[in-house]
This record gives sequence, C-alpha cells and structure tokens, in this order.
Amino acid sequence: MELSNPSDPEAVYRRRIEDCEAGLRRLAKSDLALGLGKLILLAVDVYLLVRVVTAGRPWLPAGIGLGLFAAAAAVHGAVLRRKRRLTTLKAIQENELRSLGHAFLDVADGREFEVSGHPYSADLELFGPRSVFHFVNRTATELGRDRLASLFKGDGMPPGRPAVLARQEAVRELAPALDFRHALRLHGLGLKRPDRGAGGLAEFLKEPAWILARPALKAAMFVLPVFALGAAAGLFFGLPRWIFYLALLVNGSAVLAGEKRAARTYGLISKARDVLKSYARILNDVENSGFKAGRLQELKDRLIKDGPTASARIEKLSSLLGLLEFRTGQVVYFVVNVLVLWDLHCLLRIERWRKETAARVPAWLETVAEVDALSSLANTAFNHPQWSFPEITERGPALAMEAAGNPLIPDCERIDNDLVFGDVPRIAVVTGPNMAGKSTFLKTVGVNLVLAFAGGPVCARRMTVSPAVLMTSMKVNDSLDRGLSLFHAELQRLKDILDRVGDGMPVFFLIDEMLKGTNAADRQVGSIALLRQLARRNVSGLVATHDLHLTDLAGEFPDKVLNFHFDGRVENDRLVFDFALRPGRCESFNALALMKRMGIDV
Repeated sequence: MELSNPSDPEAVYRRRIEDCEAGLRRLAKSDLALGLGKLILLAVDVYLLVRVVTAGRPWLPAGIGLGLFAAAAAVHGAVLRRKRRLTTLKAIQENELRSLGHAFLDVADGREFEVSGHPYSADLELFGPRSVFHFVNRTATELGRDRLASLFKGDGMPPGRPAVLARQEAVRELAPALDFRHALRLHGLGLKRPDRGAGGLAEFLKEPAWILARPALKAAMFVLPVFALGAAAGLFFGLPRWIFYLALLVNGSAVLAGEKRAARTYGLISKARDVLKSYARILNDVENSGFKAGRLQELKDRLIKDGPTASARIEKLSSLLGLLEFRTGQVVYFVVNVLVLWDLHCLLRIERWRKETAARVPAWLETVAEVDALSSLANTAFNHPQWSFPEITERGPALAMEAAGNPLIPDCERIDNDLVFGDVPRIAVVTGPNMAGKSTFLKTVGVNLVLAFAGGPVCARRMTVSPAVLMTSMKVNDSLDRGLSLFHAELQRLKDILDRVGDGMPVFFLIDEMLKGTNAADRQVGSIALLRQLARRNVSGLVATHDLHLTDLAGEFPDKVLNFHFDGRVENDRLVFDFALRPGRCESFNALALMKRMGIDV
C-alpha cells in the first residue's frame, strides 16, 4: 500500500496521472497486438475448420487453434479491464486536481440528508449543492454516505472524546494511503447506485427459518432428483413411462411448494448481487490492509475472526445468487428445475449461508460504511495539508481557533481569523456593519466544529475544543405547514437551546440577529434577557448582532461576555471590508451608506 507525501498533493496527483498515462500507453500496444493476433488466429481457425469439414483433415490442429484463440481472448479481456481501471484512476486524480482549485465535483451533494428542524445543518450549509458535504464527500457506497452524513449531523449528544480521537487517528493514517482510498472508490464507481437492493438484503437477513431446511425434507430433496433422472434414463431401456411421469409429478409438486419462497428470496436479494461483489472487494481490501490505527484494526478484526473472512462469505452469497438467477432461463430453467429441483437446492444453500452468517452481516456493513466515510475525511486531510487536526480536550467548555476559515471559501479569497475563549464558558457578541463578515464567521466556527467532532481535519492552523452539543439560530424561516410565524419559529429554536442548557448538556450555540421577527424595542429587551440567562449558565457561543446595547453585557459579565467586531469603511463611494475580526465593539455601520448608493435621500 503506497503512502504518499501529503505536503504537496498537486505534485502527487500529477505524478500519478503520469503513471496512469504511461501504463495506458503500454496497454495500448498490448491491446493492438492482441487484437491483431485474435484476428489472425480467427482466420486460421476458420481455414482449419473448413479443411476439416471439406477435406476430412484431422481435428487436432483446429482444436489447438481454437484453444489459442480462447487464450488470446482471455488475455485481451484482462488487458481491457486494466485499461478501464487505469482510465478511471486517471479520472480520479484529475478530479482531485480540480478540487484543489476549489471545484465541486460531480459527486453526491447530500441534499437527501437535509431535514427540517435539525439543530444546525441548514444554518451551516452542511448539505446540498456546494455544501460542506459536497466539498468533503468521496464515498463509494450509499452506506458510506449515510455514515458521513450521520457524523456531520451528530446524534444530539456531546461526541465522546475517545470516539473522536479514534476517528482522528484513523483519518490520519488513511490520508496518505491513496492506493487504498482510490481502490475503494473504484469498487463503487462501476455501480450507478452502489446500494440498490441493500434494503431487500436487510429484509432477507431477518426472514424466518425455512421449513424445507429440516433434515428429513432435505434428504428427500436429494433423493427425488436421482429418482427423476433415473426414470428419464430408464426410458431408453424400456422402463414404463408412468414411472417417469410419476417422478415429474412429485418433483413438480415440490417445485410448486417452494416457488413462493424462491420468488420472495429472489425478489429480495436479486438486485443486491453487484452490491455484494462491491462490498466483498472493499472488505477484502480492509482484511489485507496493514493499518496500525486502533479503530481500523478493530474494524479489520471484525472481518477475519472465526473462520472464513467476511469478504469470502459475502462473495459466497453473491455466487449463490448467481445460481438462483438461472430461474430467468425460461424453457431450459423449467426443465432443469423440475428434474433436479434447482431452485430448492439453491434455496437450501442460501438458507444455510443465512443461518451461519446473517448475525454477522450488520457489523460487516457497518465496517464498509465507516471505512468509506473515514476515507472521505482522509481525502480532505490529504488535499489540504495546511489544515490541522484539532485537540479534543475534556477541559472546558473550551474553544481556541487560530487562523480559522470557512472551507467553502476558496483559499485565495478566504480571510482567516482567531478566536480564543480559553477553558471557561464564554459568550462572544460580534457586531459590525452589513456584509462585513459576521454571519460568515459564525458559519466558520460552526463548520469547523462539525468537522472536528466528526474526526476530520479543520480549516484552521490550530484548534482546541471540548465536546459539546452544537445548536444554531441563524437562518430561521416561518413554517406555513406548521402554522408558525417567523417570530414563533425563532422562539422555538431559542427555546430548544435553553432546554438543552437546562438539561445540563455542554452546549455551544451560534445565534445570528436573534428575534428578527418582532419590533426593535421588544427585540432589544428580549435579546438582552436571553443573553443574561445564558451568561449565568455553563454554556459558550457566539451572537452576531447590529444592536450595540448587547455589547453592554460585557460590563455586567466581564468574565463571561466578550465583544468582537468586524469593520468596514467607505472609500470613493465604495464599501471596503477587510473581514478581520477585532476585539471590542463596532463603532461604524453602513446602512445609511448602502441606502444612499441605492438612491435613497437620507
């Protein structure tokens, strides 16, 4: 397994593209030579066969020629598969080069994971086009996408420090392992929907035991085909036909008895065969990896203990499904099924597999999901060596960020800022004019917290944070379907924050212009009252506001409330911002300047 130097990802990708191109040039020569060789062999074989038929020549030369043609075709097929693999690998490297330029790739953007009412996902633009998920996602399976989304969304509880550190260690080790990670993506790229049929597979694993799996009935299933085949052969030696017809009647009755089960089993898992092959390859790569990270070793141990490996067992089920697919053979299938009870024998073997293996499959699928999700985070770490892995501390609530930025903003445009709370609960009141960067900074803090708790790297030179429940109130909208006004929806979101704080949870909140849905006087009184209540609790967070009265709370709670601001200025009738966070409150605003630029006489 190749470990690449992560200090210059662009150089690594360009070198790997060159390697792919060199391999493709070599394979192109082999492709041409084998193609011509097959044509020559085909012509020779046709000539030899004609000579056999017309002149009575020996069959041996023609047989040898056909064998050589079959061998050349097999080698040519392997060459073509290698060409397709290298072409796909090259495309992966080229796409990653594009992503280094902040291009959003043609991958799943996670829009299906956005649900109304989540504590922060909509506010932080976690899912959807050009979202955080879209930026990070390189998963090969839908299981991996589900797992990555769940890491981003959390479970409503503070993430456990040991679990976060274990994921960090795994991501660090996976980051330079490009061969492993890109092979993982290759296993899934051949499928339009890698998990199509996985739902049926899960239902199949929970099916009740099959009655024909009982010993006596299994014995009958082996006797009946022998009797039917013997009766068929006996027809050539004068055996009465009624015996053969009786055998067909008995076997046909057995086939009809098992048809419902066969149809249900085939319907549940027939679409999962390609999925199983993909999973088997992924599991095989994990089984043969040499990873040292504790979490990766734990996942590997799940797959190789107690007899045959997980990949071998999954591959076995895929092969059994291939046998069951013979039922689509119509006339030939019907004859063979009645004579030898094909479906029933396939079902018995599948039932034996399910009895021995079904209980272990969920853990194996969880391994696929987690390795896939961690590989996406590792890809982000490799592509951004200037990012860092945060220190996760139990002291706190703690937060310290140095040179932190929003990963959705290109490097050439992003302005990084520092924010230090220390190891005590703090509330930062951030003021500043419109468009100066308040909301963007709140998103910066929130997105980096999400990445940190997922176990990934953060867009910051350094970061220290303690586990907490993240909650936001930033882009709250009214809800017509629930009959909620904007003000009521805001109150509900703020109440959710207070409820979590009241439950004793460590909470980190982000609030942007609270109580927008009411008049200025009520908004000011309500905002001050809410911040006072939060300042008396063991909670940290940021509040972005235009209301300078909220900055007065720093005098009332000098050890708890901190003031920061963004500034802007008007130069030659233009608004200019540097997007730099500064201590203290803002003293200049731009609302009137904006109105004047729009032609409003103020």
